[in-house]
Amino acid sequence: MVSFQCSPLSIPEGIVGTFRQCAAYQKDKNLDRFVSIVVLDEIGLAEDSPRMPLKTLHPLLEDGCPDDEEPEKYKKVAFIGISNWALDPAKMNRGILVQREVPDVKELTESAEGICSTSKKVLKLIRPMIPLMADSYLDLFKEASSKMREFYGLRDFYSLLKMLYAFVSASRRKPTWPQLEHCVLRNFGGLEDVNPVEIFYNSLSHLVDKTEQVCF
Repeated sequence: MVSFQCSPLSIPEGIVGTFRQCAAYQKDKNLDRFVSIVVLDEIGLAEDSPRMPLKTLHPLLEDGCPDDEEPEKYKKVAFIGISNWALDPAKMNRGILVQREVPDVKELTESAEGICSTSKKVLKLIRPMIPLMADSYLDLFKEASSKMREFYGLRDFYSLLKMLYAFVSASRRKPTWPQLEHCVLRNFGGLEDVNPVEIFYNSLSHLVDKTEQVCF
């Protein structure tokens, strides 16, 4: 598996090079038992590139190589594109679309407990807060989406959890409000008309110590 991080600065040569790298892994291999996979992460961001790198995908997905190369069996590699929004039909019709809805509180809670499960002692201190943190995230996501589409995402929520886990792992005590506030501000800033601290405070202030200072 070879991953390529797409961005508005992506160029066609980067994507073609990733496919060639994967194809090289498949050369001289038994293709019934061995497969290389190209993963284009946040592929939608590449659509904003003035170099239009995604146009190279059409022959790559059909033949495994650019139009000026001879197609060979080993050049056809597996492909996964991850995006927060749909691409144009010409690209999506060359694959299978798997769409994931926004997870509910139960799913977020299960994921959060998995992230915090490395230490049972730490998880025990954080677990009472997790469902309310998930609920706060969904409220924040809904409010932020009304201002700017999908400005916040699951990565921000998971990053908040990991940061809070680090605080609790170091202190071996339940989280304090300053610690939680620090985590919220680090992961959910950027929108002037949305107050993430207030949303989390309204749900969680009764579960955390509001007197202690943040420990760095």
